Amino acid sequence: MLTNPERSIEEKATTYPHVRSPAASPVAASVGPAHVYALPKNNLALTGIRGLAALWVYWFHMLPVLGLLGFHEGKWLGSFLGDGYRGVDMFFVLSGFILMYVHSGDFSVLRLPGIARFYALRFFRVWPTHLVALLIIVSIVTLLPDFKMAVRQYFPLAFMPGGLAPTALLVQNWFGVNVRIWNGPAWTLSAEVLGYVAFPMLAYLVGTTRSRGMLLSLALLSLSGLCAILLVTGRAYANPFGWLGLLRMAAQFFAGICLSQYFRLGPQQDSRMAGLALLAAFGVLIAAFLVPLLGALDPIFFGCLILGLAYQRGFVYRICSSAPAAFMGEISYSFYLIHWVLIQLVLWAFRSKLLAANFAIPVVAFGWLICVALAWVLYRLVELPSRRMGRWFVGQHFAPR
Repeated sequence: MLTNPERSIEEKATTYPHVRSPAASPVAASVGPAHVYALPKNNLALTGIRGLAALWVYWFHMLPVLGLLGFHEGKWLGSFLGDGYRGVDMFFVLSGFILMYVHSGDFSVLRLPGIARFYALRFFRVWPTHLVALLIIVSIVTLLPDFKMAVRQYFPLAFMPGGLAPTALLVQNWFGVNVRIWNGPAWTLSAEVLGYVAFPMLAYLVGTTRSRGMLLSLALLSLSGLCAILLVTGRAYANPFGWLGLLRMAAQFFAGICLSQYFRLGPQQDSRMAGLALLAAFGVLIAAFLVPLLGALDPIFFGCLILGLAYQRGFVYRICSSAPAAFMGEISYSFYLIHWVLIQLVLWAFRSKLLAANFAIPVVAFGWLICVALAWVLYRLVELPSRRMGRWFVGQHFAPR
């Protein structure tokens, strides 16, 4: 498939969350009477679902062109694409789930070397690719001043110098809504960095919980509480960021951690549980389709879907683990980082021809191909080497786990 058998176990763990080194096995880290089951080696569906979520976000940002093709809000497909911002909610749940899956054994006891090692791995996983993507954006804005002014018609403070440093440091979403945009979707990374900071303590606390019922209850309480808050504040059907974005990340990141521990404590080949989780997920989805007000329950859908896919059973698992989905999942981080500015660039470059419907389709196709191509280059030349650099760095400066 897409795996390279020569890659180390730990490298695969970065891409495929179910691969663990023996030293980091959760069996060795278990405490208390509950049994912790051995984990399966890989689950391409959790890689694939990340790619599908990134595509959903992409089509959401392509809505101006899709509207010319008749995909308007109100029609079911237009409504689905208009909800594409919810793809980041999938990222938040999935991030907590995968990090707990891969690193839970590191925090059965909180020790400074283990915490520093985790932070170093996260730094090399996130910042190098982010900074290169930001450098690409800076270059585009510098070389094409007319493009910068065109974007400012919709985002008046976009590409302002004062927003560059906070964006580079990924702190731009920590102090309320960021209007000095350099890379719009990067607000989610800014929010998730706080999740990384808190993760060792969360992993330690959740890792001591051996009641599967308690873990499932905590996850559902976190997700349903978020839904209730967004409904009360009137932001359930918008794209809340700023302070609400931080809450959005925290609730779903924590839920993902709890669901991952729930999964670890049970049989990994439980077809019944896989069916129940996916049934619950699509029950929520169908309810939201029939009663639009219930669309606010999407975070619960994402939690159930990710839990169901973890069991590697059924038709949905096969779709999400297919080669195209897995490929998109592999490049999804790079794709997510560069898609927004490339969409803006394509729309600006072909602005005079977009009103011709027969030209809109080639624009959409061209935009997607450009995003995939550059994301693949970024993935191969920056993302993978920076991961290897991270593993070398922690091997040199931190004791083995």
